[in-house]
Amino acid sequence: MTDGDLAYRVPDSEWLPAGWIMLASKVARIALAWSAMVLLFVACFTIGNGFLGFLLGLVLIFVSIVLHEAGHAAAAVMGGATLVRVQVGALQLHAVRGGWRVRFKRGPREFAGLVQGFPSPYRPLRQQMMATVAAGPLVNATLAVAALLAGYVLREQPAGVVLLGFGALNAALAVANLLPWSSESMLASDGLQLWRWKRGIGQDDPQVAFTMLNARSIAGERFGEWAEDYLRVLERSSQPGPIFVLWARMKKLQLDGEWTRGDEVMRQIELQIVGLSPPMAKGMEGFIGAVRGGGSRWLFFDDTTITVGGDRIAENGRLTAAYREKHAVPEV
Repeated sequence: MTDGDLAYRVPDSEWLPAGWIMLASKVARIALAWSAMVLLFVACFTIGNGFLGFLLGLVLIFVSIVLHEAGHAAAAVMGGATLVRVQVGALQLHAVRGGWRVRFKRGPREFAGLVQGFPSPYRPLRQQMMATVAAGPLVNATLAVAALLAGYVLREQPAGVVLLGFGALNAALAVANLLPWSSESMLASDGLQLWRWKRGIGQDDPQVAFTMLNARSIAGERFGEWAEDYLRVLERSSQPGPIFVLWARMKKLQLDGEWTRGDEVMRQIELQIVGLSPPMAKGMEGFIGAVRGGGSRWLFFDDTTITVGGDRIAENGRLTAAYREKHAVPEV
């Protein structure tokens, strides 16, 4: 599509296959998931009373999701990435200095879990990303093979029937995650992400710019001229690129002590937030909260205390209560 004389090209990181492929994948994903869960619960009911079987089924589903996300996380860390967030259902783990903070917050209903991290800027990006994405379904496939084999050996016993159901569930999860689909909140499946990286995502892509900007910052590189190329790419992209650029410049102004100019940039950010579509706003909910609260740890703030004009502005990587009260900034 075009905007005046400027042509807009969909970034490789946002590429989608034909509509019928996406639709067929969504239908297949739903059919696989529900069929596998029904089989699992039927198998679990063979161990005794209904409540115990139902509870066992829920536990096995949760374990399958946890191990899927653990596969993503392990592959990311082994590749040199820094994890910033892990979520399974309402359980969220957020990386903070010196450990993890546990939060319980319901996420979009279209996904059961996610792992967010930034890869090593000193290793090939494409290999890191593909290995991290593929690791989740690979864990489910491995669980499926092991459980199905063990279940077949013990098929005459209730435990064997449960193992067969557990194997069927993980086989369905592996296939469903490898299908190309995206959620209403714009989260791409593992399969769609792998397809995009296999097609190729260039260095001028907004996702690459966003990823490398954060990766190099987390690796300890001081924000400077090297970041401008990444910011220019994001500035020309669709949301959340422009909002992220404004946020990055606002944080830089704050650290330089230019709080008035920083407030002006924050007003620009608010105007862009208001203009977001509902699905985009929902997908950016966590980032928007970090922007408004000034508490994101991805860039700039460290463990030192920041004092401007005799006023303590930030401490331990977060805005102080006094600053938040004075400027009506909500805590996140």
